Amino acid sequence: MSTNKILVISNNKKLYSKKDKKLFLNLNCFHEDISKNIFKGNFFKNNIIKPCMNKKSYSNNSRQIEKMIISVSKSLRKVLNNFHKENKSQRFWEILFANWLKTFASIVGEKYFNILEAKNNYKFDKIIISNNKFINQNINNSDLENNTANDAWNFELYSEIIKELNFPKSKIKYDFKYEQKKSLNTKKNNNFEKFFNKNFLKLSNSLLSKNHSMIYDTSLDKFSKMKIHLNLSQLPNLPLKLQINYKQFNEAVRCKLDFNYKKYSGLERIFRKVLPLSLPTAIIENYSKLNKSINDLSFPKKPRLIFTSSEYNNNDLFRFFAAKNISNKTKYIIAQHGNNYFSLKDYKYLFPEVKYSDFFISWGSIYKDKKVIKLFNILNLNYKKTNLKKNKIFVFFKPIPKMKIWPWDNYYETFKNYYLSGELIRNLKTNLKKKITFRFKYKKNKLNILKKFVDNISGYKLDQNTIQKNSLLNSSKLIIFTYESTGLYEALSLDIPCVCLISKPIYFYTKKTQKIFQEMIKANIFFTNPKLMARHINKNENYIDHWWKSKRVLKAKKVFKYNLSSPIGDDPYTKFSNLLLKLSN
Repeated sequence: MSTNKILVISNNKKLYSKKDKKLFLNLNCFHEDISKNIFKGNFFKNNIIKPCMNKKSYSNNSRQIEKMIISVSKSLRKVLNNFHKENKSQRFWEILFANWLKTFASIVGEKYFNILEAKNNYKFDKIIISNNKFINQNINNSDLENNTANDAWNFELYSEIIKELNFPKSKIKYDFKYEQKKSLNTKKNNNFEKFFNKNFLKLSNSLLSKNHSMIYDTSLDKFSKMKIHLNLSQLPNLPLKLQINYKQFNEAVRCKLDFNYKKYSGLERIFRKVLPLSLPTAIIENYSKLNKSINDLSFPKKPRLIFTSSEYNNNDLFRFFAAKNISNKTKYIIAQHGNNYFSLKDYKYLFPEVKYSDFFISWGSIYKDKKVIKLFNILNLNYKKTNLKKNKIFVFFKPIPKMKIWPWDNYYETFKNYYLSGELIRNLKTNLKKKITFRFKYKKNKLNILKKFVDNISGYKLDQNTIQKNSLLNSSKLIIFTYESTGLYEALSLDIPCVCLISKPIYFYTKKTQKIFQEMIKANIFFTNPKLMARHINKNENYIDHWWKSKRVLKAKKVFKYNLSSPIGDDPYTKFSNLLLKLSN
């Protein structure tokens, strides 16, 4: 019996008739307001395809994505070496493309399994798809991530996947008008700030090129970077801005790239098919230009070590500099910059920088390996303790995802988190609500989204990232994290009283991490139930120190910090600098 439904794969309402009975592929395609009501009753089940986030499907899907990344990575090396007439190592190329490949594989994989779920388990009569060729114009990973916020880009990628999945022709209807604007800003500054004038730049080049090490990190403040450089007995790197006029995407050139997609099936077949017109121009059209450009920078000519915790992902010049110098026996050292390293089950393919670095500096001891070295949470080098009165309560809300770049539906995950966060706030005592400040970095229309989940949000004190983080941490009596964030790890490392709502499925984490989290749950630091979390906060608001220093809490914190976010301790700059020198030998 016909269901008379259309599967909606675009947020563009103009593609669909108002008379159509709609089944939405996911929340990105949803045409109505997203609010707490969609998580009540059977609304989601009857109107929107369920995300592939149960334990069995997520595990199987992740294994397929990981296996595909390994396979494609080897093929990419061969193709790029042939194309550029090079003979570079696998590691050389992975420094240049591994993070991009992980991101694109996660994007395509999540979309593929979402459509497969619709095809296998839902009934519908029609799909409107694009008849355009999918082209992913991007210079690097940053552009790729931004593309995922473009509905037309997603529409064309969904369409490409649907074409390969052998849907009955009677279900397919083509749209010829809706397409992405294939234009890209090819003048880009490579994340090095401008400094004084050309004469000073020439002087800096001559001085800094003699440094024995390259330390470049945008996550640390100026004082911290200065201390590290001085401890290494060298001049601090001058921030430099170099504009590059990138060559345009060239479709004709890319036709020469062959990934033999017809020899494969399923997800990998689709991925290899779209890859030639999707690869970043940094490693195709602009490879030679970037290779030459690094000679114009005030970088050490033959560095003893290269260190960063931030530049390996999107900074083209830095990545080319690192890739070039690994053949000179330079040690490439990367440090952890956020949470979830070694705690998520899929960290091996989600964080490829761990693999291609010589050494990886970790915040804790959760992972044992010769190349993974425990230090401390380096972000807390930026923290400066003051004598502010600790009398404020902050609530941190999860940022709205602008981009969909993970192998799970992080858009759904965020809005489900807002629903649970709304339940948490709703169950706090009235007098307590008057004391709290909401921290939510978005303004205007973005805040309107949160209003649909948290009742009477305009009645609360609101901080839209205006309070400086150091001041916030120093004045906090209690921080309520509505999601597991990097800020949570910083606060725990600094021993600032906090609680956290864990909304990500527990099976996303390794078994060791699950045990650590279970102890944090028993200590009433972590919660999976928002009502129980509210009850705990209501009960202990006036007795925070008593709870925070209780035996069970002290024990749980000690294990968490040792494994996942160690405190910086005394003389951290010397420890950090000495470790870098030791690893560079």
